[in-house]
Amino acid sequence: MNKNKARKGIWMDIAVLIVCLAIATSSLASGVFAKFTTQSEGGGEAGRAAAFEVDATLNTAQYAVDLSSGNRTGSYTLTISNDSETPVSCTVKIVFAAPVGEFVTARMYGRTGIVDSTGTTFTFENVKILAPGETDAPAINLTIDPARYNAASTSTDFDFTVNVIFSQID
Repeated sequence: MNKNKARKGIWMDIAVLIVCLAIATSSLASGVFAKFTTQSEGGGEAGRAAAFEVDATLNTAQYAVDLSSGNRTGSYTLTISNDSETPVSCTVKIVFAAPVGEFVTARMYGRTGIVDSTGTTFTFENVKILAPGETDAPAINLTIDPARYNAASTSTDFDFTVNVIFSQID
């Protein structure tokens, strides 16, 4: 009689083990197969990405300053537009060919640009958020401090580029 009980116990243990293995492997297999299947529920545009169309242009007038006449400020107009379907944030970087951070100040939207360690780049982080379809034309004002600028001539040109970095806001 003890032999039969021991035999039934082993078969019962094997049956429980098979059921446990079947449950464990089915959950593992479903995770593997889920990587290779996609499904979209809801509307027809549930998986569509929003359009991202932005533009920035700067007027191309030369920035020449005659320090002898007291003219110390030059102004440029930067036109930024967002034709995207979502809002975008704008970061503006003004990059000079030579270090000017000691004697030039850059202002935009009433903020002063942050000068990098090389003195060539002024950065305006997240200076403007443009709504979809919005266009703006802020002025970039560059001011020279004549007390800190020692030029051989009284008139000089500053060569710079403006980089606008757009970030889509979800």
